[in-house]
Amino acid sequence: MSIGVDILEISRIRKLMENEKFLNRFFSDAEISYIESSAKADETCAGIFAAKEAIIKALNGNLAGLQYKDISIERKNDVPFAYVNGINFFVSISHDGDYAISVASTEEYSSKMNIADEFKVFKKRNDFTHKGDYGKLAIFAGSLSMTGAPYFASLAAMRTGCGLSYLYIDKDIQDILSVKLSETIIRCNDKYDLKDMDAVLFGPAWSFFENRDKIYKDITHSNKKLVIDADGLYYLKKYGDKLGYRAIITPHFAELARLLGVEIEKIIEEPKKYARLASNKFEVVVVLKGHNTIVMNKDNEYINHTGNPGMATAGSGDVLAGIIASLLVQGFKAFDAAKYGVYLHGLAGDLAKEKYTEYSLIASDIIEFIPKAIKMMEVK
Repeated sequence: MSIGVDILEISRIRKLMENEKFLNRFFSDAEISYIESSAKADETCAGIFAAKEAIIKALNGNLAGLQYKDISIERKNDVPFAYVNGINFFVSISHDGDYAISVASTEEYSSKMNIADEFKVFKKRNDFTHKGDYGKLAIFAGSLSMTGAPYFASLAAMRTGCGLSYLYIDKDIQDILSVKLSETIIRCNDKYDLKDMDAVLFGPAWSFFENRDKIYKDITHSNKKLVIDADGLYYLKKYGDKLGYRAIITPHFAELARLLGVEIEKIIEEPKKYARLASNKFEVVVVLKGHNTIVMNKDNEYINHTGNPGMATAGSGDVLAGIIASLLVQGFKAFDAAKYGVYLHGLAGDLAKEKYTEYSLIASDIIEFIPKAIKMMEVK
């Protein structure tokens, strides 16, 4: 647990309030409105300011790029609380004579990560929207004994905000996934209909059965936005399609080597070169997974710096594929969906590491922290 305590002399705040710039500099619009509506504005202002100071102390003085206005003291049923940089704080505020006293505490990891403005991309949703406004995603994944991949991809997509997720799977695993996934629509893959879908994710643990070729051709000829992962890359190589940069592929180093027919050592030596080669050859956005994941297309390049070695675990790539596909159906352009998806995935993994350690981190832990990572990437 992390605790911060602050005691503040009310007369000091009373004097500062004489300067009209003081409130605007240190308080949010909602806080200013609450202060101005109070019968004892100076005491209320001092209490809120003390709470902000207490939170900073609970963070060990590490603001991680935050301003005082970003530390907003809110109220639910007249009980103060705060949600700062992805961390929930319990807050108490009291007054004793000439002093305001506040205690702030959290049992959560006090994030030291500074989220750059370019990655604050999640905007507040319009109140008058419905699930159809946030995209329909079709996922083709999974095979007998490999039910984890479709589970992770589907759940990650929903946690990242897509409105509807349709999972097309083999009949022999339909019952298993129907039990595991409550929010996803489960269908057999011989009854697929792509007409109303906004994007398609295919490949995680998909295997190489005969009917897969027809499904692949129907998907690639549908002109839908695509994410191609894992076994889906086999079919991309087999047919050599140029996909017009509407598709994102997510290979690791060995998969990129197989896709291009080169030795993996060459990929290791010059990853950017071969990521660009694949991008140009297939006309796709390439997400080359690994330490400092590379996102590449013909015009843009991004090197990611979130994530940790604990994410080198079964299912982590399926989570990433689901995140990227979810952003794609929500309207992000292909390169941006890949860039922000990779960043979000790594950020969630970094948050999960602090709770579970790099040794114990598993794919479901990354999904657990997607909401907190999104909160940290919200537009202020």
